[in-house]
Amino acid sequence: MSEKPVIFLSHSSKDSERVNILKQQIETVLDNVRVFETSDSEAIQISNEWLKDILFNLETSHALIVVVSSTSKISTWVNFEIGYFWKRNEDRRGQGVKELPIYPLCLNNEPAFGILQTIQSKSLDKPKDFKSFLSTLCSYFNKDVDQINFEDVFALYKPESSLIIGKHNLWDRKPPKNEPRS
Repeated sequence: MSEKPVIFLSHSSKDSERVNILKQQIETVLDNVRVFETSDSEAIQISNEWLKDILFNLETSHALIVVVSSTSKISTWVNFEIGYFWKRNEDRRGQGVKELPIYPLCLNNEPAFGILQTIQSKSLDKPKDFKSFLSTLCSYFNKDVDQINFEDVFALYKPESSLIIGKHNLWDRKPPKNEPRS
């Protein structure tokens, strides 16, 4: 039995709450892949050399998702992971092998940075963008998009998931009912 293809999810640890939900959303839609993200307490087993695990997953992943945020922009590790994957794609181009996709997903309307500015990004804050991203990801991993109930996937990320900044839900950017706009 072959292993599932890996998606490497690069992010700042400060965004781990939203990233964990993103991982659940992807794995709900794509049961034929494994998402590797270092904020997941089970991603790297106790006593493993974490750098070796990260490099192994970067080297064997089939796609890279980068969660773009104000903290990921200044993260040494996020920039390292992007650079490593970018170099891997350069090596593939030199060998005449198809490049692997890189998906920048912007959190809190943060613009892409560095080399990611050369790639079309999508917003994690806009359901239309997020659905487009999931559809693209499904196509790449040969999953029939018509069989996906996007409402179930979106339901994983709602106000009850405690991802509210101040009084505003990150998903729809509207203040809760009976609350004045600030």
